[in-house]
Amino acid sequence: MGDEAVDGSKMGAKFIFFVAILGLALVAFIVGKSLVNTGVDGMEQSVQSINDARYSDYNGKVVRGRAVKSAIENFSNEEVAIVICSLACADANGILSGTTLSGYDDKAVEVSVKNASMTNSAGAVVSSVTGICYNAQLESGEPITMKNGEALYEKDFAHDASGNISYYLNTANLGKKGAGEYVADNSSFNANLIKNSAGEICGILFVQKKLN
Repeated sequence: MGDEAVDGSKMGAKFIFFVAILGLALVAFIVGKSLVNTGVDGMEQSVQSINDARYSDYNGKVVRGRAVKSAIENFSNEEVAIVICSLACADANGILSGTTLSGYDDKAVEVSVKNASMTNSAGAVVSSVTGICYNAQLESGEPITMKNGEALYEKDFAHDASGNISYYLNTANLGKKGAGEYVADNSSFNANLIKNSAGEICGILFVQKKLN
């Protein structure tokens, strides 16, 4: 009888020990999962902060031409459209014109201005200008609408036959005097972030300052 009691006591102690170990493991799992989730959230916040810092230099700022060209390099092959509206890209009707811009029809993006007016290089007031889209390409047929200091774009990026985002990185004419896309290092541009209908940043718009 005494031996049975001892054996029962031992089994009870082992069971309690097993339950305690199981409980500790469960607590460790819950705490570990919480720490992992916290770490992931923290990492996502850190990445978001870094991205916000990258865009801050172009959020409603006036920048020089060299910064405009640097933006294309800084965001090269990322899902960021860089739209540049130079003086030469705007005529009285806000339409691409002149032989220096031939061949860029599929890269042309119309920028419509609401509650404001722009003056082109000829001194005519226009309600829209045309720019060239570099890097990630925007779908054609939808203008970027500037309203109250915000650049809005309702469509998505353009895609190739394989479903990948299309890119355009031929920037040679940005440094070629006489070309419609020419951007002088010391010229001034109004910079605004382009946001889609979900409020996500999908590009940066640069409009040469003499246009407004």
